[in-house]
Amino acid sequence: KGQLSVLFAPYVTTYVPPTFYSLFLKSYPGISLHFREDDKLSIIDQINHNESDIGVFLASEEELEKYKLKKLIPHPHKFYAIVAPDHPLASKKSVSVSTIQKYPIALYQNDDIIGAIKMFLDRSIKSGTFDIYLATNIVSSYYSCIGTGKVVGFLAKRTDYKYISQYGIADSLAWIPIKQAKELYLCYVIAPNLPKSKNELVEIFLNEIQSSL
Repeated sequence: KGQLSVLFAPYVTTYVPPTFYSLFLKSYPGISLHFREDDKLSIIDQINHNESDIGVFLASEEELEKYKLKKLIPHPHKFYAIVAPDHPLASKKSVSVSTIQKYPIALYQNDDIIGAIKMFLDRSIKSGTFDIYLATNIVSSYYSCIGTGKVVGFLAKRTDYKYISQYGIADSLAWIPIKQAKELYLCYVIAPNLPKSKNELVEIFLNEIQSSL
């Protein structure tokens, strides 16, 4: 029994199955989870100062070494453009952000596209340069939007997934890697001075979240 303070970076909740929280509480009713969202560097700083118990976020290979992080899963995430099979970009092996900006954009789960581009590409892009056609967390609407016309979707996915099956986004769409996008790993960092009882809770949490991914 006890409580665990968990910091998530933006976008991480997209990759954690939505049923994780309810299943965890069902399996461990005595453990109270407190989630909060913050940016990666702030999470690392708070964890190192024992202001929270564990942080989960996406990080590059360089950051893994620099901040002594550990991978939750061995497969990296990469940034993709998603288009219909008959889209003008569908046959491309990779595509640049500047090329995508020529087409209307569909966002899933109302993602902050500027934040995602900055995270995967380390680039500063103005939001006004995108024609946002649709922003929705309704899978059917998102799929229908991308499946017709010239609309382009943005998503990051694990490189071992052909498509994001847990959200029902069909594999009939063309997934095109974004040029110069970094591969990012789902990582975690644990507060350095946790008592033994809290470390046991952290271990339970990590085991459960790893098995759900």
